[in-house]
Parts: sequence; C-alpha cells; structure tokens
Amino acid sequence: MSRWRSIRWLAVPVGAYVAITVGLPAANGAIWRAEFVRHLALVVVGCLAVAVGVLAIAHVVPKGHRK
Repeated sequence: MSRWRSIRWLAVPVGAYVAITVGLPAANGAIWRAEFVRHLALVVVGCLAVAVGVLAIAHVVPKGHRK
C-alpha cells in the first residue's frame, strides 16, 4: 500500500492534464474523429508511464532519502 501513497500526489496534476488534453477536445466534438482515439491512447500510455516511473523510483530510493 505504501507504493500507492508514492503516486497519490500525482492525482491532481495528472487529472488536470487528462481533463485538458482529453476532456476539452472531446467537448469540442473531436471524440468522433479517428485521430482522437490515437491521441487518447497516447495520453493514457503517457500517464501510465509516468506512474510506473514514479513507482520505480519510490521502490529504489530508500525512505530516508525522500523528503
């Protein structure tokens, strides 16, 4: 469970990023375009990559070295 606490702080910035990069184009009608699906996939993969990276760093760096 402590690993999930490592990425909990990412919820707001990632949520804002997803809302802007996916929500706004979807609200403007881009959801019906084929390019939007590719864009959505890239956003999801990018967010997952960041989360995995943070988890990996949290796993490697000892707790004493974190602020």
